[in-house]
Amino acid sequence: MFTKYHWNQLFLLLNCSSIVVAFTLLFDLPITFGFGQVTIFLVLILNIHYCLNGLHQASHQLLSKDRGYNRILGHLAAIFGGLSYSEFAQSHGLHHKFQGQKTKDPDYNVTHSSNLWLLPFQIWRKDVYFFQNGLHLKSKAWLGYLVDRGVQIGLVLYFFIWPGFAFYFAYWLLAVLVVGFLNGLFLFYFPHYSTKWEIKTRSLARIWLLPSISLAFIDICRYYHEWHHNQIKNNRYYFPLENYLYQKLIGQNQNLQWTGKYLHKI
Repeated sequence: MFTKYHWNQLFLLLNCSSIVVAFTLLFDLPITFGFGQVTIFLVLILNIHYCLNGLHQASHQLLSKDRGYNRILGHLAAIFGGLSYSEFAQSHGLHHKFQGQKTKDPDYNVTHSSNLWLLPFQIWRKDVYFFQNGLHLKSKAWLGYLVDRGVQIGLVLYFFIWPGFAFYFAYWLLAVLVVGFLNGLFLFYFPHYSTKWEIKTRSLARIWLLPSISLAFIDICRYYHEWHHNQIKNNRYYFPLENYLYQKLIGQNQNLQWTGKYLHKI
C-alpha cells in the first residue's frame, strides 16, 4: 500500500530522472534556441521547482519515516535544486520557530527583500547565515553541506572543462534562477508582503485575465503558507495549489479563512 511517503519519494525520483533525461536530450540538439531547446528549458524549470518541494518535504521528515533515508533523498533534491539540504533543514526549522523575527528568522532577509529581482541571490545568501550563526555545527551539518556543494561544483567544472558544454550548464543555471525568483515571490515574499501593484490591481472594478491569474496564485500561496505554519503536523499536501484545491474539494473551507496573520505590510 502506498503511503504519503511513497508518493513523495516517487514524485521526487521522477523529477530527478526528468532532469537527467532532459539534459540527455539537450546534448543531441544544436546550440540554438529552437522549439526543442525551449521545451527542455521549461521541463527543467518545472522539475527543479518540484525538487525544491521535495527538499521542503525532507526538512519536515516527509520523504521517509527512516531519518537516514529521508536525509539522503533531501540531499538528492537539494543537489538538483541548487541548494544544500543541511543548510535548508537547519534554517527552515528556525523559520518555523522564529517566523518574522529579524534577528532569529533565517528567511527574514528574503521575505523582507527591498529588491525583488535579487530574490534568488537572497536565498543563496542564507548560506552565509548558516555559517555565521553556527548552524553548521549542529549535527555536523557542515559535512552534508560540503557534500552537496562539492557535487554541484564538480558538475559545474565538468560542464566547463569539456569544450562547448558551458552552454548546456547555462540551461540549468538559468532554470534555477527562474525557479528561485518565482519561489522567492510566491513562497517567500507575497505570503508576507503585498506590493503597490497588488493593492492598485485589487482596487480595480475589472481586472484583465493575466493580473487575475497572478492575484489568484498570490492568494493560494498565502492560504498555503498560513495553513502550513498553523497545521505543520497535519499538513500532508505540500504543493500550494494542490493543498488549496484539496481543502476546497473535501469541503474544509473553514480551514481556508485566511487571516493575514503572516502578512506584515499592506
